[in-house]
Amino acid sequence: MRFWLYSLCFVLVCQCMLFSVFAQAEDLTQPVKSDTTLSSAKVSELTPYGYQIFNSIAEDFSDSGLRPVAPDYPLGPGDEVDVRIWGPMEFQETLAVDPEGYISFIKLNHRINLNGVIFSDLESLILRELSNFYAGVLTSQNLQAKKVTVEVRLTKIRGIQVFVVGEVNKPGVYTFASSSANLLHTLGRAGGLKASGSLRDIQITRANGRQVSLDLYSLLLKGERNIRGYFLQEGDMVFVPPSQKMVSIDGSMKRPAIYEVREKETLRNLMELAGGPAPRADLSYIRIIRRRPNHPREILDVDLTVSDVDLYDGDRVTVSAVPEDWREEIVEIAGEGIRKPGQYRLAEGMTLQELVDRAG
Repeated sequence: MRFWLYSLCFVLVCQCMLFSVFAQAEDLTQPVKSDTTLSSAKVSELTPYGYQIFNSIAEDFSDSGLRPVAPDYPLGPGDEVDVRIWGPMEFQETLAVDPEGYISFIKLNHRINLNGVIFSDLESLILRELSNFYAGVLTSQNLQAKKVTVEVRLTKIRGIQVFVVGEVNKPGVYTFASSSANLLHTLGRAGGLKASGSLRDIQITRANGRQVSLDLYSLLLKGERNIRGYFLQEGDMVFVPPSQKMVSIDGSMKRPAIYEVREKETLRNLMELAGGPAPRADLSYIRIIRRRPNHPREILDVDLTVSDVDLYDGDRVTVSAVPEDWREEIVEIAGEGIRKPGQYRLAEGMTLQELVDRAG
């Protein structure tokens, strides 16, 4: 008799559980109306990723003249070098770099060629040259013991001109102190990027014709910053082309936004740009709403655990989340005589007797 009571209890519980599972499954099979409405509401709140950073540079940037000089700053005509020596002797002279790239020590009747010399090497070069005139003073022993001090600094930095064109708010020609003429400041001076501008294909053409293409997502998302690559030189041309493919991603993601994706990047790549899925993301149910010119509106349901898909300009991606109350392959047992009532995972082929045994 007791066994039949257990059986009846088990059947009733299983029926309730199956009804719950089927009800939830039915909800998941009819998400078109709710998901579409949710996606439409949220997409209007999403903003293109990265543009606010450069716009803030545009608001805060000011070219305040002489700034700390970058170690790799190349010396050239128009710069001014100040040399001072203290110790057993005193020496001071301010030297302008002439159009040929030389500085001339009037007191010593001596010239030094600075063509191709960067700022970090300037002091050692001048020290080496002056030691030919002050050999008894400028010795390594005196320098190490700090009996003599040598200071070399720039008191004037020549201005350089950089051209900025394309999808920026204020295209034109900009003059910088050279140590401040990096790419970020240049975009800031140009008013930041328009919403139509590409962050992933900033094109720099050097005065000698050499071209460099920079993907600023590598800076924004990974913190990569090659100083030499981002610093500009006299006569450089910076071109910001239009973005080619903008795709929004929303829902159960760590960093929902509108992202620029490159030609061969897929849905998986987009999710990496967006910081990856949130802990409760359901990668087996991802919805893509697609509108293409001369094509009817498409709604695609993608199981990313099975296959990846290509993306098109204007795609709207929504990643669903697993419901908190979702129960899968769970049975519950309770009743008089059951020592450990509660929920148990329904293993494949599990019998009623095995469940009763587990529950005591």
